[in-house]
Amino acid sequence: GAAHTCALDVVGAAFCWGDHRSGALGTGVLLPSPGPSRVAPTSTFQFLTAGPGTSCALEAEARAWCWGDNRAAQIDGSGSALHGSPVPMGGHGVAGVGVGEQVVCALGGDGSVRCRGARWDPDGTATVPPQGFAPLGPSRSTWVDLSVGWRDGCAIDASGILECWGQRSAPAAPRSAPLPLR
Repeated sequence: GAAHTCALDVVGAAFCWGDHRSGALGTGVLLPSPGPSRVAPTSTFQFLTAGPGTSCALEAEARAWCWGDNRAAQIDGSGSALHGSPVPMGGHGVAGVGVGEQVVCALGGDGSVRCRGARWDPDGTATVPPQGFAPLGPSRSTWVDLSVGWRDGCAIDASGILECWGQRSAPAAPRSAPLPLR
């Protein structure tokens, strides 16, 4: 994350440490932690990602949990300022999750990519669409992996086609067309 770090131990327990002003440590207490603090003590995870102010983890049962900054409604669709403890991200069937600047994207078990929160345009402006997960990312429905950066994201399909969306850093131009990686 921007001012925090998270890690999984060998049994899948999540730990975070650093700045906790946005709730990004997931401990429920809004105090910084110089060392690892346990997140969601009753849950174990197989994947964990830390974004600028939001963190998310994926259970083995294919359910995502997120905590931290929620100003763009990226965690629960409500737009409350923050969640200091993990909140479930809908139902089961999540194969992957990515976190960016005020955006959370999920890769569904059906191969779809859906995002919630800010939509970053190439000029750097953000708009927040209606609440709920929306297909803000790639247009295909056969995605196998997902990565979300600061204000952009990319997904790759089974044939190796990469598609990215969002804001690109200067001087590179935004790329909305699929890019084959072979």
